[in-house]
Amino acid sequence: MKKRGYLRINKMRVCFLTTSYPLYPGDYSGIFIFELAKNLLFQDVEVEVVAPHDNGCKTHEVTSGITVYRFRYFYPTSLEQLAYRGGIVPHLRKSFIAKLQLPFFLLSFFKKTLSIARRCDVIHVHWIQNGLIALLCKIFYKRPVVLTVHGTDINELSKGGLMLKINHFILKRVDRIIAVSKDVEEKIHNLDIPPSKIINIPNGIPNQEIFFNLPDKASISYSLLFVGRLVPLKNLELLLKAVAHLKDKLPKINLIIVGDGPLYAKLKSYAEELQILDYVRFEGGQPREKIYNYFQNADIFILPSATEGFSIVILEALAAGKPVISTKVGIAPEIIKHKENGILIEAGDLNALEKYIYLLLTDNNLMRKISVNARKTIGIKYNWQEIAGKTKGIYQQLV
Repeated sequence: MKKRGYLRINKMRVCFLTTSYPLYPGDYSGIFIFELAKNLLFQDVEVEVVAPHDNGCKTHEVTSGITVYRFRYFYPTSLEQLAYRGGIVPHLRKSFIAKLQLPFFLLSFFKKTLSIARRCDVIHVHWIQNGLIALLCKIFYKRPVVLTVHGTDINELSKGGLMLKINHFILKRVDRIIAVSKDVEEKIHNLDIPPSKIINIPNGIPNQEIFFNLPDKASISYSLLFVGRLVPLKNLELLLKAVAHLKDKLPKINLIIVGDGPLYAKLKSYAEELQILDYVRFEGGQPREKIYNYFQNADIFILPSATEGFSIVILEALAAGKPVISTKVGIAPEIIKHKENGILIEAGDLNALEKYIYLLLTDNNLMRKISVNARKTIGIKYNWQEIAGKTKGIYQQLV
């Protein structure tokens, strides 16, 4: 790469724009963005991250070699509640204060990005809606913009109206689009976006080797596991109903729910209404070092979502050798073959969910077969070093 007639020796510098990024070591918020940034460092790419501030966080810090700038958008900062803990859209739907904060949030996001992007070679923005900030900065600095579509954002397009027009405007004007799954890629294609602009690069598994090395369980303990945000789209009421219906046939059944979100209290109340509090444990949000223990002790991982983007927890469950029961949404149909390395059901199908939970917990041969095949599914495709190398290749094409 040349600049003004001489060979440039500085590393490539990229500015990440995101509305979700780990708040502390071990936090799951935007963990895939942290992993990409960390592995880009090994590709001689410097990364600076612009993300929302949250109460108790520093506004500027360097972690794992990554410089992070967190923009404040409301005072006192203890009232900042638009980002994190469930996501921006759920907060906007339920909180007047969140709606009040939105214009300040966008203005602060733009001002902070404007101050950082000027010294970067590429602006890499995560989630479609944040692309508007990147395109505004492109007007000032003429930097190429790469947009990663993670799935939840493209699902918003189906709602039409103003959001559809804004997102389509953004997708048309960014320089490259990274789709994290074939499902996401197809949805972008259907919006009349040139195929040459879209590249399919999945997310990967953080600390993949730890999941691979989790020991096999000696016996079935009838333990079901869910890990994720407690939001409506996860459809956890369906899973609670399944446990309520199965507890008489499988008295030892137990469900562990790991995660936090706006539905925490409501789901706990619903479990009480179903009289299954003795069968369900709500563990709340947990740091990553404890997540491995939950996977190790589980028999089946279940994701009953109505819609999904790119679900890293499915990859983690497969790498840990756990049979996965998932709805046919997001990346699941792309990587799971029914009754071979997991189970696929239709979204909202309570009968199918109950049927396959019971079948797996009572058929040791099927459980063992799916467990062995699950680990074989995960390979180099979901390795972060490979993913970072492909992402750097896109940057090099544009700079």
